[in-house]
Amino acid sequence: MKHAAKINLEVPMPFLGKAKVVIGQHVLKKHGYGLRGFDKPRAVRRYLPRKQTELVRAALPDEIKEGLVAVNLTEIRLLAPHIHTDEMAVINFYLETNGEKTTFWEGDIISEDSDVSDNGNGYINLRRDVLKEAEYFVAQPFDVWMMDTRAPHSVGYLNDPRDKDLHFEPLDDEKRLIMQAFFRIPYQQVASALQHKIVC
Repeated sequence: MKHAAKINLEVPMPFLGKAKVVIGQHVLKKHGYGLRGFDKPRAVRRYLPRKQTELVRAALPDEIKEGLVAVNLTEIRLLAPHIHTDEMAVINFYLETNGEKTTFWEGDIISEDSDVSDNGNGYINLRRDVLKEAEYFVAQPFDVWMMDTRAPHSVGYLNDPRDKDLHFEPLDDEKRLIMQAFFRIPYQQVASALQHKIVC
């Protein structure tokens, strides 16, 4: 594939699959934060799974670690064709999947925000009528894929029984989770460092 590749990284995927996002609340006290104190507004903090994110970082070749900007646990979302505005490449560690199809498109890159309204949230959504489907993959649980996030791509279902219009709601309530490693270096640089790990 031109814009993505399945890779084999030595990461204990079942252990990554146990990752949970923890939301912590701390009561504001007179002399700082604590679990007890006066009845003041609480500071809510989002804690990422440290052990799992450290394993992801440790599995990366040294030559691309400086380009790594974040490791996050997130839900797989259904997305219209778009490009990322910040990161240039991503490695997705698929923990739970439900038949999602990641499609890459080729053609003129023209901003379009009539289908969704999240431009400015790290994406630029694109006009579909000037794009042509180029390639796609359907990840399975515990697959690892690296992707060019500056290439137009979307996330849908391989065989969506609904009509041909865009749908942004999942088909059911099953969890669809991925751990993502984001890079601010070109995809070609990430792919070169992981060339010996490419499966397909």
